[in-house]
This record gives sequence, C-alpha cells and structure tokens, in this order.
Amino acid sequence: VERDFAAVTNLIISSSALYVPASSPYNSFRELIAAAKAKPGSINFGTWGAGSVPDIVAKYVNNQMGVEMALIPYKGAQPGLMAILANEIQITYFGIGPLLPQMRAGKVKLLAVTGSKRSVFVPEVPSLGELGADSGILSYFGVWTAAQTPRPMVDALNAEFVKALRAPPIAKVLNDLTVEPVGNTPSEFEKFIVADRANAGRLLKSLGIKPADVPN
Repeated sequence: VERDFAAVTNLIISSSALYVPASSPYNSFRELIAAAKAKPGSINFGTWGAGSVPDIVAKYVNNQMGVEMALIPYKGAQPGLMAILANEIQITYFGIGPLLPQMRAGKVKLLAVTGSKRSVFVPEVPSLGELGADSGILSYFGVWTAAQTPRPMVDALNAEFVKALRAPPIAKVLNDLTVEPVGNTPSEFEKFIVADRANAGRLLKSLGIKPADVPN
C-alpha cells in the first residue's frame, strides 16, 4: 500500500457487535461462554462463510475463551441476519447500525461490541476488549492518494477532509449512520495502517488461516 498510495486520513470507524435472539436465555457474553463451556458444540455461531470477518471473529473467540461454538456458514450477511431473527442460530456478528433498530424493537440482544472500547452508540454494552476476546479487527474507511503526490498537497487534502468531518451536517449524518469520525493526520493514519496490517497477520497466523483462505 505504502508503495503505491499516500495516506491522507482515516475518515470513520464502524463498530460491530455479537447478537443473540431476543428469546435467548443468555443476557451477557459471559453467560453464553459459560454455556458453551458446559456443553461444547451446543452454541451455533452464524458466519458469512469460511474466511469472512464473522468466521475469523468466531474462531478467535473460540480460541481465546476455550470453547467450541459450532460455526454455521451463510451465503452473506443478509441470510445470517434472517437466521438470528428467526432463532435458527444462537449468536452472530453484524454491524451496530443495521441492527440497532432491531435491538430497540426488542428483536435481538447485544452481548458485546467489537474493539477495545465501548461504542458511543451503545455504551451500556461491554466491549470484547473488556471481556478478553477482542480480535483487533476494525472496519474503517480512509482516504489515500497517489504515492507521488507532493506532501503539501497531501496535507491540504487532509485539512479539507478533516474540516468536512467536523462540519455539523456531516457529523449528524455520520451519527445517524452509527459510525465514529476520526480525521487523523497522514502520519497517524500511516502508523494505524501498519499496525492494523501487522495485527491481521498475527491473527490469521494464530488461527491457522492462510491469505488464500480469506475471500476478496
């Protein structure tokens, strides 16, 4: 990436969460893990197929928590969402934004949000970091430009994007979409990318997943 592109800024970070059906007997992540330990294979974790982010998160949770939740692959996010709403599976992974209305309507329960800290949108829900099961996987959107772009121009682009992120109309749209604005400097974004890629490499290696196993 660094060879072909110059980092401008990280625009937003989008958080996800682990959900169970509203009728689930589990009201916390620790309750679910306790049940999974008591009866290995009894908890079905819906994923979007082998090598998908939910699949990796599920495998990491299994590994860190010493449990054996069964991974149930669906052909994408929507079928997995329908499965959790239909009570076909016990737990799944999904973005906070799309399921926030379902949570508020009492159709699903959030057990934990991904990441090292709680989400500003559901501050009452603990993070996987707090619970010792955070994989470090982040969903983020950033801006890059061509690697040969002069640094003054990169800095100018950064200033404009950060200014836009701070504008009240944009801030409201992002809040409505349940994504958190970042707007860091080019140098900070470069360091973030390097650290994120290193974490992904360590994570996949620890789970025995090869790059060829991860879908594009």
